[in-house]
Amino acid sequence: MLFRSSAVCARLTGASFPQRTLNSMWRKLAYVQFHDSLCGCHSDEVYHQVMEFCQTVEKQAKQIAQQALSVLSPSSKKSRSVTVLNPLPYSRQEIVELALPPGMVPVDRDGKNLPCERQGKKTRFLAELPP
Repeated sequence: MLFRSSAVCARLTGASFPQRTLNSMWRKLAYVQFHDSLCGCHSDEVYHQVMEFCQTVEKQAKQIAQQALSVLSPSSKKSRSVTVLNPLPYSRQEIVELALPPGMVPVDRDGKNLPCERQGKKTRFLAELPP
C-alpha cells in the first residue's frame, strides 16, 4: 500500500492521482483471488496467467510509487530528500526499502546518518516512525 500512500501524498502537492490505474490493479488482484488460485489446483496455463497479472500489478505499483516519489522529492543540486511517513496513530519501527541514488544516505529527523544496507539499487534501513 506504500504506492497508494505516496500517490495520496503527491496529490496533496497538486500531482494527479492515478485512479484509473489503481482501479485496474485492484480488478486484476480481485480476479486472481478466487479459490482455485489460492490453493494452486489449476492448470499450468492458468498459473502463468495469474503470475502475469500479479507481475503487472507489481510493476504498476512500482511506477506509481516512483512517480509520486519524484513529485515529493524533486531532484535538485541544492537538496535531495525523501520523507518516510507513518499513517498510523502510534509510533513504530519499520524496515524501509528504497531505491536511493548513490551517495544518498538515510538520516533520522535529527539529521544523523542511519545504518543501512545496500543491495544493488535497493537501500534498507530501520526507521523510527512517530505517529
